Amino acid sequence: MKRQFSFPWLAFATLIALSSCSPSIQSTRTPGSALVKIECYHASVSQILLILRSGRGRDISVTADGPSTLITAAFSPLLTDPARLAQILHDLDALGGVMHVEVMENPRPVMQNF
Repeated sequence: MKRQFSFPWLAFATLIALSSCSPSIQSTRTPGSALVKIECYHASVSQILLILRSGRGRDISVTADGPSTLITAAFSPLLTDPARLAQILHDLDALGGVMHVEVMENPRPVMQNF
């Protein structure tokens, strides 16, 4: 007696065989980190640093430039989810002494790991 394979089983076996031979179509690239640049007055620097550190900001740098200060911080998507980053940006906009907040994709890898 000869066993007959039904069409669904044959399709399933073919799909398994083809998926193991072909490269994966799904992208394994994780999204890049966000770089936040804040221009503010000198008096509000300590409050801004507290907000950035509470959101796990990395590679924080503070540069005094005349009457204002430029603060940059990188946020990794593995440590800070987008909703939390949006809340941080909202808090920075609402903070007195902040003149300008800009968010862009970080062109460099995040160096600070603690």
